[in-house]
Amino acid sequence: MSKHTLHPISYISTLFTFLKSWILPIVILLFLNFSEILHAFRKIMNGEFSIGMFNEIIVPFILAIIMTVFYLFTVIEIYRTRFYIEDRVFIHEEGIFSRATKEIDIDRIQSINIKQNIVERIAKAATLEITTPGQSIEVSSIKLAFAEALETQLMEMKQSTSKVDKEHRNIVIGETSQHNEDKILDETNEISTEVRLDGPTSDDHYVDHAQPSRTQKVDYSYKLSMKDLLLMGMTSGAIGTFLTLVFSALALFDDLINFGPIFEWIEVIEKSFGSHWIGIVVLGLIFTLIAFIFGTILNVIKYYDYTMEVRGDYVYISFGLFNKVTRNIPKSRVQGIYESQNLFRKFIGYTEFNVVITSEDMLNADDDSEGTKVMILPFIKKDEGLNIMQSLFTHYEFNSVRRCIPWRAFNRFIFWETIIFVVAMGVCYYFDLTWGYYVVGVLYIIGILSNVYDMRMSGYALGDNELSITDTGLFSISTNFIRYDKIMELDLSDNYFMRRRKLKNVNVKIAAGLLSHDADLYNAEADDALAIRNHFYRYHEEKGGVMREEIRS
Repeated sequence: MSKHTLHPISYISTLFTFLKSWILPIVILLFLNFSEILHAFRKIMNGEFSIGMFNEIIVPFILAIIMTVFYLFTVIEIYRTRFYIEDRVFIHEEGIFSRATKEIDIDRIQSINIKQNIVERIAKAATLEITTPGQSIEVSSIKLAFAEALETQLMEMKQSTSKVDKEHRNIVIGETSQHNEDKILDETNEISTEVRLDGPTSDDHYVDHAQPSRTQKVDYSYKLSMKDLLLMGMTSGAIGTFLTLVFSALALFDDLINFGPIFEWIEVIEKSFGSHWIGIVVLGLIFTLIAFIFGTILNVIKYYDYTMEVRGDYVYISFGLFNKVTRNIPKSRVQGIYESQNLFRKFIGYTEFNVVITSEDMLNADDDSEGTKVMILPFIKKDEGLNIMQSLFTHYEFNSVRRCIPWRAFNRFIFWETIIFVVAMGVCYYFDLTWGYYVVGVLYIIGILSNVYDMRMSGYALGDNELSITDTGLFSISTNFIRYDKIMELDLSDNYFMRRRKLKNVNVKIAAGLLSHDADLYNAEADDALAIRNHFYRYHEEKGGVMREEIRS
């Protein structure tokens, strides 16, 4: 059986990714050595090159050598990469001096995702990512049509095997004949040899023998409109990311940046309003507005053309303007559902829904998700989103939570904020920072309001088969919908001070790859915490299940 190589565009695509990963050291060196590099370049253009000039560009030269060597190693690795199917196992080989072989049993495939960066989109290529609950294989830069066809073939092999196994079990249980058993064995052998990756090493000659899964009937589709996309960007908090990048750059290159024009603007505004502080505030608002606009634009670019489609037992998601991401999520692998809102979205009635999956290698930094949470509905009206999720995951109840945090727990919510407030005020007094009192006071008030919000929003709901827990962050709210049979661990905890006030913390863990996804309820009524645990016990007793030892303890 022939082994397949990567598409030639992978060399250019890898160069693009390579330069993107090295952009920070390149920018730093250009800023720190700009005058020396420019001086040496002018001399070279004038034909005045000498050995002494080499000292002026030694650092950039060494960096260029290191980057070139690393990229050459990457090119060799791409050239030696092979992938193929053998005995119902997808095999991926790579390496320069030693060969690293990854093998994935097709029957254990959880999902197959297709991603495209800007170079791959131009060349109609793609990166295929195959994931299982334990590992993943990434086949970089193959033709898009080949990636889609390979995705279809692998999923058909997996589904066909499941179908044959089911028929075989039915035959064993019911009345069977030797003829039927032989037929099942023949079908199994036929499935094992039906899908081939043999033939020419070029993926142009891939034979698609079956109807692609992407052309199957779409049970439901949802597409994010441009209006919602813009509104999503304006309420996403991307402004924080943008401001972090800007302030980091300012701190790094403060000696190289001319801040003179900024102070001139402050003076102009000060003369207009007659106050230095008003000038600073106005300039800050202008800068925040610029950051807000750029943050919104970045969000629109990332989630452009966000589409969610349901085909059978799989949910297909695609999004991205420059970096196109396409992934499929098997409903059977969903461990829990996670709803998230910030204060702005709650005010306008919008929310987002995520699912928690079991594959820890499925996501990376280029994706829209954190850890093992995959975004399904990124921005939608709450009622509409609940209806859609109910239709997608019919075995979930999506019960509304009941608030259960008493006011006597308030001091526990503001304890650390108060400690920080006292220390910060002491620092301001010691250094005679009059303006610091105002800043610390405002931040403390914001912290208190956030904790009041936490108290009023946190809660839980007990369903017949499901536990719902609402937790909060800094003016954000998240609700976990977890089926009892998916819970790995349920803990109740307290301390001396909590016992005096009859409070308990509740922690619930569900599977999420090698780690876990946690749902927490802090400082709840002790009776409510015990009710959650007792209800969970009764569920397993009624179902006849065996509880894990960590849940009993």
